[in-house]
Amino acid sequence: MQTRMVRGFGPVVAALVMMAVVGFGLSAAAAPIVVTNQVEQYNGVATNTMTIADFVVAEGSDRKLVVVSAWESAGGDITNVTYGTQSFTQIIAAAGFRKNEMWYLDDPAVGTNDVVLMRDGNARSRSAVLSLQNAEPGPPDVQDTNEGTVSIDLTTRFTDTFVVGIYNENGGGVLPSNASLIQLLRGDGGSCQTHAGYTNEAVAGLKTYTWVADTNSCSIVAAGFLPALPDNAVKVVNTGSKAGKDGTNKFSTLSFDAGATADKLIVTVSAELGGGGSIVAVTYNGAPLTQAPDTAKNHFKGIWYLDNPHTGGAADIIADFSDYGVVNGIGIGAVSVSGSHVGVDVSASAGATNVTVTPTVAGSFVMAGYGVNGSSGVSAASPLTHIYGANIGSASGAAGYVNRDVLAAEQTYAFVSPDTSSLGVGAAVFKPYEPPQGTVVVIK
Repeated sequence: MQTRMVRGFGPVVAALVMMAVVGFGLSAAAAPIVVTNQVEQYNGVATNTMTIADFVVAEGSDRKLVVVSAWESAGGDITNVTYGTQSFTQIIAAAGFRKNEMWYLDDPAVGTNDVVLMRDGNARSRSAVLSLQNAEPGPPDVQDTNEGTVSIDLTTRFTDTFVVGIYNENGGGVLPSNASLIQLLRGDGGSCQTHAGYTNEAVAGLKTYTWVADTNSCSIVAAGFLPALPDNAVKVVNTGSKAGKDGTNKFSTLSFDAGATADKLIVTVSAELGGGGSIVAVTYNGAPLTQAPDTAKNHFKGIWYLDNPHTGGAADIIADFSDYGVVNGIGIGAVSVSGSHVGVDVSASAGATNVTVTPTVAGSFVMAGYGVNGSSGVSAASPLTHIYGANIGSASGAAGYVNRDVLAAEQTYAFVSPDTSSLGVGAAVFKPYEPPQGTVVVIK
């Protein structure tokens, strides 16, 4: 490594420059979601529109708005929610009893706009809007609804999951409350009584939220949102899968768009084969992928990767098993990512439903795949994000990935599988980008 001296600055600035150079390649933990504004409103007169006027969205990164609303069950379902000219997306709604709904909007415009809830009929209602920063775009990671009880369970997969919950019941003597949630709204919802709140769950796992209430025709909805990944994390661009071969051929073709920002393509292959042989190749747009070492076992045929893949639109991923005498089924799971280092860090396989790897860098990306003789149905277990699980002939294949809470220590990933004959599982770890070692500027 070369060192260059620049004079005219003090030692504190020099230290900051050195920290920036040394720390650039390390994947930082995601910062928790923060609340920047919240407003509650009650419509005591039945109407098909509620306007929460002049709601302020502050400047900041990874902005998200969440709206919750409660009302009596006779009509008045929400048809649309807007912030200025931007439209929300519905997350979840209670199906019966007293009504609850939750909606979200990513990247709301900074400034002041009205939040407007529109309904298919008139209803008295109580609603609130919550402004968040450091929130991952898209729907919540977990969500659920429950009825006829004052409790709901959510199993969060990752640290710092931000949970929002709303409870609603028929009008009674006890105004609902929940000491484990920071209050977002509470009070009359129009011949019903409601309470909503939120909390940041620092530790992943099973969480139970219980309201003090009358349990009178009640319903609950709850959802957990993830914090945004840091800029230097390995991020998913696209995913895809295919279960089955191409007609009577001994290969399978998946049309896949890696995306303009992708710097790596990762593919899992599972298969039911006979007659001896070996996999000929896995290719993308004609370019061969490299198999991660020691990732193939029995019906699982390995994890394959390609650095700097084709990014000009959809192209074919082909898994070629033409060397085998019999090919009954092939399963492909694919993911393209950005922000990855070249090559593979560590990889492993096992004749089991779970596999253990030890990443060398925290914040790495892990891809896992599975194959088993049997067709009872398989899936990736938490914390893996499920890509696919399907029959391939009379066998089954599955794949999943994780790019959060990956530590530089032993990590075990598993698949749910009723069948256990001739099973195999593999996992491969891909580090976040690390800049090449070069010139360091020392300011004096």
